[in-house]
Amino acid sequence: MRHYFLRIFIPVFIILLCSCSSLEKDGKGEREYFTIEDEERVKTLLQENPSDFYLNRTLWSIYTEKGQWDSLINATRPVFYRTSGNREQERLHLYAGAFISQAYVFLEQFDSAAFYLDRMSLLQDSEIWQQDHTLYALVSNAEAIINLKTELNYSAALEHYEEAYKAISTTGDTPNMTTILCNIASIYYNMRDSSGFRWARTAYELAQEDGMRAYVKALSAILLAQMYYLKGDLDAALSISDRVSHSIDLFPQFKSSLELLYADIFYEKGELGKADMYYQKAMRHEEQTDNGTNILVRLRYGTYLMGIHEPYKAKEILEQGLGISFEKKNMEFRNQLLYTLSEVNLELGDEKASLDYYKQYHASMDSISHVQKERAFQQYRLLQQEHEIQNKEIELLKSNRRIILIASGALFLAVMAAALVIVNRRQNKSYRKLVEVHQQLLSRMESIRDAGMQQNAGKNDQDSALWEKLEKLMNTEHIYRYHDISLDKIASMLGTNRTYISRIINNFSGTTFSNYIHNRRIEDASRILSDTGQDMPMKAIADILGYNSISSFYRAFLKETGVPPSKYREEVLRLKQQQAA
Repeated sequence: MRHYFLRIFIPVFIILLCSCSSLEKDGKGEREYFTIEDEERVKTLLQENPSDFYLNRTLWSIYTEKGQWDSLINATRPVFYRTSGNREQERLHLYAGAFISQAYVFLEQFDSAAFYLDRMSLLQDSEIWQQDHTLYALVSNAEAIINLKTELNYSAALEHYEEAYKAISTTGDTPNMTTILCNIASIYYNMRDSSGFRWARTAYELAQEDGMRAYVKALSAILLAQMYYLKGDLDAALSISDRVSHSIDLFPQFKSSLELLYADIFYEKGELGKADMYYQKAMRHEEQTDNGTNILVRLRYGTYLMGIHEPYKAKEILEQGLGISFEKKNMEFRNQLLYTLSEVNLELGDEKASLDYYKQYHASMDSISHVQKERAFQQYRLLQQEHEIQNKEIELLKSNRRIILIASGALFLAVMAAALVIVNRRQNKSYRKLVEVHQQLLSRMESIRDAGMQQNAGKNDQDSALWEKLEKLMNTEHIYRYHDISLDKIASMLGTNRTYISRIINNFSGTTFSNYIHNRRIEDASRILSDTGQDMPMKAIADILGYNSISSFYRAFLKETGVPPSKYREEVLRLKQQQAA
């Protein structure tokens, strides 16, 4: 269980904002250099000259580095509205919009972020917008984070980050270049792709240059440590984490991520006492940390607690994470929380709660969209690699263009094939896990039903007796298979009325009549598909179970289990072959 989640749910460390360069020439020659400790001095100077672009942007950058998002919004919002429509202060207006948008992005108030980005888009034809590469990078950075937080669209985010990097590279702004390199590496890290290590390494090396801000140094070090953890080099990850920990007090927004990394490292090393301590420490910085990280910490801690056989405490922590997810409308780790809570409740023997979370998990999952996004990311990354290879080939084989074109075409086909294979493997792996869980739940539900029948046997209670008769009709005569099954028909069979039998079904099954029939049909379909001794066509199964068409059977089965019927049969067969081996 522990390793399953470690393979899939890698910590997402998204660097949210670009910081100012160390020294500016803002039409007034070289300006005074300010550090994060100079906040009060910058405020004093701004009181004397509130429209000074460099001073405003410096103060906003200080708030950014400190993670003081409310202060940033309070400082930028009046400037944004005061300068609206003022052509002489258009640059200040656009930067205020860029900074306030990114503050709202960090706070995950995406409607507010979109509002300011839309207001700025009205000025995209202006000369400043076209020529200011730092502004363009700031806006691209915000759009990338929105792609990640609201859509989990990694390929679109990666494109925005790379656009931001190209723009900022033309300015020679090394701190911002370093920050965006960290952002790019974080995408690969989130997708568990170790080839992103080179971006993290480059960022870390740039951050060691003289005069680099402490913010950038801490940022790049944490990202590189996370990437070392992903590569399995725990000692290197721990060494870099130790080096950066002494300066982390300056940047409270990083504390939770660093402590979560410590917890994961010690967990992998088997030092459970230290792991537990750091998981708890990581939860104490909720106010300074983004919602996604707060949720992730609880997902990781809950998974850890399951691994050390503390399911009651695991349930409590995981439910905290789910509460934050729903309260903050954050989708980042909701599916994982629902799935893990299903497993925790199954371990605790609460089959009803387990099944409920399991169904919520499937209702939350958008499998087709998820596969498309993964495919897009893989294709985007592989096409990038293809482009790099082609550039090298062009340098070496300029004399033979025809060979290059043929090789490029073959490489493109191979890349596309590889991307499809990767997506297919991941999808099959997901199907296999879903089938395993569903088979376990089926077994549990049958045990519960048998126990209930034995408990009610011989009782004189009228309701229990009627329920027992209904269950007997379901189990022996399979009346749920009837195409014309209805409450009236069942009431007639049992010698009662539809209102009474409806109440009996609601009370004893905990669901409605239609759901009761639906659940029975899906359970029966699962048993038929699990019978390796026969290979009944899907159309025949749909007809036997009372479905009017194979398409309605397909939709119902996929919605309930998360797996198409044909794949369900394949995975059950594979599981049984593995058990027999």
